[in-house]
Amino acid sequence: MLTAAEKLRLLGVVPGLPQLPGPCVAALASGVDECDVAPGEVLAREGSPSRQSFLVVEGQAAVVIGGHNVAVIGPGAFVGDVCGPDDHAAVATVTAHTAMRVLVLTPQVLRALARWKQSGP
Repeated sequence: MLTAAEKLRLLGVVPGLPQLPGPCVAALASGVDECDVAPGEVLAREGSPSRQSFLVVEGQAAVVIGGHNVAVIGPGAFVGDVCGPDDHAAVATVTAHTAMRVLVLTPQVLRALARWKQSGP
């Protein structure tokens, strides 16, 4: 289990977060869940509603768009859209290639991020 400080450090790679004030990022870190993902489990399915975003902590996943393998992602990779906290269609299918550990950014966390980004520093 990651400590709040470790989550905070990992969240530093998420697009848009490093520009937020420290207290905002710390509040986000407290609302982020840690999750284990089994090989073969789908994190996002192309064309399906996407309600969560993920930050890869450990392991690897395959990224497929239109039936074509386009990438293999690993630790530090971000899956999802921090700008779209509401349901939207995933643009790729992301499937765990190995056992993974991810941080889950829920819609509530993404809405809080959107509010902080709109209100400015």
